[in-house]
Amino acid sequence: NDLECRACEAGSYSLRSRDKNGSTFICETCPPGTAQELAGALSCDLCPKGSFQDLYGSSFCKRCSIGSYQDAKGQSACKDCPSGTTSVGLASQHISECGCNEGTINMGRHPPLLKDDIRCV
Repeated sequence: NDLECRACEAGSYSLRSRDKNGSTFICETCPPGTAQELAGALSCDLCPKGSFQDLYGSSFCKRCSIGSYQDAKGQSACKDCPSGTTSVGLASQHISECGCNEGTINMGRHPPLLKDDIRCV
C-alpha cells in the first residue's frame, strides 16, 4: 500500500470526510470571500473589510479599487461609491471614505453614513 500524505496547498484547507469505510481528510478549495495563504491549513480566512475575493481557491484577498469600498468581512465583491463620488485610496472600508469627485463639494450629511447622504454639486 503506497499511502502518501501531504499538506493541502495554499488556497485550500483540510476537511474531514467520512464514508462507510471510515474517515480521512481531503483538500477543499477556499470559497469566494475567503483565502488561505498557508499550506496545511484547517480553514480559510474571511477577507477583511476593504477587500474581497471573487474566485475559488485563492491564497490572497484583493483590495477594493479606487471608487469602491467594502464594509463587511468575507465578501466576493466591493460596493461602488455613490454616483459622482470616489474613494481616495485602495481598500476603503466604509462609505464615509467616498467623497465628491474633483471640482464638486458635498452638500449632504458629513461624514456620510448612507448613499443618500452624499449630494455632490
